[in-house]
Amino acid sequence: MIKHAKFLVIALFMLSIMSLGWVAAHGDEGLFVRIAHLSPTAPAVDIYVNGAKAVESLAYKSVSAYMPVAETMLSVMVVPAGGTMDQAVTPEPIMLMLPADAKGYYTVAAVGLLDDQTFELFVLPQDGMAMPMEMAASAATGEAESGNIRISGAWARPTAAMSMDKMATPQAGMGDMNMSGEVTGAYMLIENTGSTADRLISAASDVSDMVQIHETTVESGMARMQEIVGGLEIPTGGKVELMPGGLHIMIMNVNRTLSPGDTISLTLTFESGTVIIVAVPIKMMMQ
Repeated sequence: MIKHAKFLVIALFMLSIMSLGWVAAHGDEGLFVRIAHLSPTAPAVDIYVNGAKAVESLAYKSVSAYMPVAETMLSVMVVPAGGTMDQAVTPEPIMLMLPADAKGYYTVAAVGLLDDQTFELFVLPQDGMAMPMEMAASAATGEAESGNIRISGAWARPTAAMSMDKMATPQAGMGDMNMSGEVTGAYMLIENTGSTADRLISAASDVSDMVQIHETTVESGMARMQEIVGGLEIPTGGKVELMPGGLHIMIMNVNRTLSPGDTISLTLTFESGTVIIVAVPIKMMMQ
């Protein structure tokens, strides 16, 4: 799990590039920190920084707003939402040290698992900092790997090319969801190089709060989409391809128009505890 956590630091660093425009627009006067909750077994949490409640009811796969901090040494306590500090998930406060002369915007990632005591907080490199050229070149290629799981060939459709009236009919049970915004689908090849099967159990994106693992089926000549309940199995030593007309990641209520050349982030969580963040390029349908 420590290896997975360290991978998250690198992956989230690449993700932070996507907020470069926001950081640039707001300047770097002062010191600001936000919290990313990426611990799949941790409940919604309250965050106390230097003894004061700073974040309330932060759910898994959510990121808090930036908050100003006056010191570079932070004493952080993570408490189940609505609990008290004596119910913190770690017996002692977690001490975080930012660079002595730090200014600007930083992300603290909560990773690991509570049940095996690998829960940790990591301070990522400053948000909006430039990448090394080789990292920038590879960030939006749709490739990522962690543990025994490898992602390749990831891409997503432009929103204009996938409006609701052009999609397969949603299966019964989806009609109650508010899908008034734009939508897109993401596709990729998922490979499991390990000796045991794994399962993709959830997906999240920086452009939506409604992301599901879907399959398209044909019934009586009518194509229908439905969520895969319980997740998508990735067999031992096998590959599963997500492609148009079949398995896919459905991203609904997209919060901005996606055009060819754009990039979105997908966070894929597997039953084994592996979490992979993929920078996904927006393309027209691949031939």
